[in-house]
This record gives sequence, structure tokens and C-alpha cells, in this order.
Amino acid sequence: LDPTPAERREHELTHIPFRNWCKHCIKVRGKESDCRKVDRAPSIPEVHIDFMFMGEEKGDTTLPMIVVRERVSKAVMCSIVPSKSSGEFMGKRIMAFLREIGYEHSQITIKSDNEPALEKVIDMLGRLRAAKGAAAMGVEHSPVGSSKSNGVVERAIQECQGIIRTMRSAVEEKWGVELNVEHALWAWLVEYAGWVITRAQVGKGWEN
Repeated sequence: LDPTPAERREHELTHIPFRNWCKHCIKVRGKESDCRKVDRAPSIPEVHIDFMFMGEEKGDTTLPMIVVRERVSKAVMCSIVPSKSSGEFMGKRIMAFLREIGYEHSQITIKSDNEPALEKVIDMLGRLRAAKGAAAMGVEHSPVGSSKSNGVVERAIQECQGIIRTMRSAVEEKWGVELNVEHALWAWLVEYAGWVITRAQVGKGWEN
């Protein structure tokens, strides 16, 4: 059966879950599957961090972004990285994310690769947490580019990219505009992707 106008309007708020009657979901996330391996929650909250880059298929301009997934709550944060970032902005943004999900002062484990730019962000996060009197923060590094050991954040990156592209497709059609990577709306698109994944993605397991 075709969806009602009300069902379409509700779906267009988040484009989650994937719907095979939504042309934007089909266009961008047509291979999405509901089958995921169930994740066993660790005893200490794990915060997985990595960069992702998005741009035009035929162009040299890309936007650097940072993606964070907390493994216990499954919450996701996605944000554009300022072009001249020392790590302070991202450290504060991740602190705000941890505050939102209730782990600002908790003992946590940070997992990432050992990319220098990420190390700056994590170092700043540690300084901010120490200034707040937070509990211990352990840091574990995996080899750069190791998708197996970075599976939690890699899956979050795929989900963020899918939602960003889906929302972009829908907005471009509704507004009759082209959202190139320099458009101001990208800052909203990227943040909103993490927001809807955290709040609207239900009924799925997650990969280790």
C-alpha cells in the first residue's frame, strides 16, 4: 500500500527508518539492510572517534567532519571540523555531546586511530574533562585505516553519510537548489544526521 500524506510528512522529518517507497531513501541508501550483529555492551562506556570527508563526486573540495559514537548508548555525534582547528572546538563539541548523553564526568574509554589531528582533539578532550573533575579517561589507539578494529565508528560514518545524502537530496528537490559543499546548510545537515540517528534509529543491533 502507498503511504498516506501524513506518513510521508512524518518520514520526511528524519528519513529513518529506511522506506522503500521514499525515492530519496532508495536513491541514496537502496542497499540498506536491517540485519546487524548484536553488540555486547562493555562495562565502561566507549567513545569511538574518527574523521570522515564528504564532497562532490566531480570536484576537489571536501568537507572534513568528525564522527563520534558512544558504544553503550549508541548515540552519535557528527560535526564539521573548522578549517583552522587546533582541536579546541572539537574537544568542546565532544564534551557537549558527552554531557548530553550523561557521560561528561563518567569514566570512559576513548577509541580511535593514532592520526595526529585526532590525537590533538583527544588531548584537548582530556584537558577539558580534567578541568571539570571528571573520572579517568583511558585512550586506546588502533592502526590507521584498520576498519575491523574501528568497526563501531566506521558504521556510524556510513550511517551519517547516508542520512546526510538523503536529506540533501530531499532538500534540493523541495527548494529547487543545489547544495554544493560550500553552502551554509551543510553545517546543519551534518549535525542533524547525528541527531536523527541518535533519536530516531530504533529496533536494530549494532556491529562491534
